[in-house]
Amino acid sequence: MSEIYENVLNFLMNNPNNIVVAVLAVSIAIVFISIVYVLLQSAEPPIPQAKKPKIEKKIPKHESTTIMGKTNKVKYTKEFLRRVKGLDLDLK
Repeated sequence: MSEIYENVLNFLMNNPNNIVVAVLAVSIAIVFISIVYVLLQSAEPPIPQAKKPKIEKKIPKHESTTIMGKTNKVKYTKEFLRRVKGLDLDLK
């Protein structure tokens, strides 16, 4: 066994282009085996998973209207508005 390993190692060391071809052949073989494995695995029926009940948060009607309809209005003081440059206070 060690003699075969040494012969292959010497062959690859003497011809560095063969290393690229060997790596390419191994990668193609792995891809082919993966495709065959996936195809054979998909032929089996899928395992049913346990269904978990959905938990939904229920909002009472009186809260849902106040949450959606609420608008935040900011009230500024007249002193603050006077300090703001470029603001016309005589808006009608």
